Amino acid sequence: DVNEWLRTGERIVNLERCLMVREGRRKEHDTVGDFHFRVPETAVPPWEKPQPVPPVAHKEKFEAMRDEFYRIRGWDSATGVPTRSKLRELNLSDVAEGLEGDRRLEKKQ
Repeated sequence: DVNEWLRTGERIVNLERCLMVREGRRKEHDTVGDFHFRVPETAVPPWEKPQPVPPVAHKEKFEAMRDEFYRIRGWDSATGVPTRSKLRELNLSDVAEGLEGDRRLEKKQ
C-alpha cells in the first residue's frame, strides 16, 4: 500500500530528526554558511541564461522556507523539534517520552 510506504518514510524522517535533537541539534543548526548569503553564485548551468548580476541566497527567504518545512513536517517552528502530537500521530510516543526524559521535549501539559 502506497500510504503505508509514505507513513513509514515519515516515521524514518522523524526518528532521524529525534536522534539529531537528542544530540543537541536545533533550528539554528539547520542552515548554510553565511558565505552563501554574501557571495554571488557564479556557476550558472549552461542551459540557463547568464545573469548580469549573479544571485546570492536570500537569508530571509531561506529562513521562511525552513519554517514552512517545519510546519509541513509537524515540527515546532521555533526549535525544529518534532512535536509530541506529530510523534503520537506516527505511533512514536515512546520516542517523545525519551526526549522528554532527556529534557529535549517540553513536558506534557
